[in-house]
Amino acid sequence: MSGEGSPALFDAVGGHKSSIFYGETAHDGRGTLRKKTTAWEVMYYLAMELAKEDALAQQPDTTHPREDDACAKFVHAAGKMAAFASTLFSIRFPEKYMTKSATLKSYMENADEWIIVEAGAPARSVVLAPLFHELFDGAEQLKGFDDRYDTGIWGIGLVDETSGMQKPCIMDVKIGFTRHSPLTPEDKVARIVKKDQKALVRDTALRICGCRRYIHAAAGTEGATASLTCERFGKDIGYAVSNVRELSTCLKTFLSIGAPLAETNEDGQLVFHSKQMGTATSTERTRMKQRIRHVRAEIKSLLDFFEGKPDGTFMLQHMAFVSASVLLLYDAAASPATARLCLIDFARSTWRKFNFDESTIGFIQGLKNLDTYLSF
Repeated sequence: MSGEGSPALFDAVGGHKSSIFYGETAHDGRGTLRKKTTAWEVMYYLAMELAKEDALAQQPDTTHPREDDACAKFVHAAGKMAAFASTLFSIRFPEKYMTKSATLKSYMENADEWIIVEAGAPARSVVLAPLFHELFDGAEQLKGFDDRYDTGIWGIGLVDETSGMQKPCIMDVKIGFTRHSPLTPEDKVARIVKKDQKALVRDTALRICGCRRYIHAAAGTEGATASLTCERFGKDIGYAVSNVRELSTCLKTFLSIGAPLAETNEDGQLVFHSKQMGTATSTERTRMKQRIRHVRAEIKSLLDFFEGKPDGTFMLQHMAFVSASVLLLYDAAASPATARLCLIDFARSTWRKFNFDESTIGFIQGLKNLDTYLSF
């Protein structure tokens, strides 16, 4: 277990700038990040880890579901989805969480404690299965919105996807047309609709939530001796993008370390330059295309999972990926140039029966559009 102490704020991009903190170092040396989340997201990550341990098959038949039911299928599907997601490191129970499991009670004596459940941790084999089944069984009994599942009262620690990078570049892209469900409180829906009514996300199912990248300090410079400077944007960049062409250019340019992504004009507004791509050197354009190929390959794999594999189609039929995001990641200092994609933010990804249909949510359409806008 690990106490809270005084956690250091993580320099995040996107919509979690003040709510993500550094956690402990994992056994393999990678850093970890902590945040508040919902029971739904905890349930996803527990299932991913259970699948790695094949723990479901080891549970007593009298207390846990059969291998052919929805619970077992969820675990199996989550295990496949884990290839595209972060790795669970730790969990913190809500202050007033009530468990029926005797094995879990001993880990809940101090609500401020973080329980480390990474591979090899003593608590892993004791906590994963009982907690997952308790959350899954409880979720199946829900009739709609429930504070125990839908509010951010849980703590979760995940491996930092930028660990080991010298110059980490990261972009948070929200996927989907909508960020709410039919069960979302009306006042919150009104705020979301008002904010998004003229936003490009209603057509593209994509919105950039923020990014950080390293670019050449001087135009036209490159190579190992070139100086790199950090460029970062918050949510404003996503709302500043006004058309598909700008969005496509912004996504591609992010995967280079050449020209700035955008500049602020005299009125304080972000301006995108349509000829940004043309200012990159031939070497950097080649590296950018290499990174784009890597990202598009991962998008294709993710789409193939959800649309072409039984596990993925099961997950998509039973769960609605509302307000999920993908991270685009690469190291500006790495050679050869590579990049990857990570699926994140499952806090609002609840049962399909509580949500709109997929054509309204637009999770799959957003992934397809992301692939299209990255193409040349």
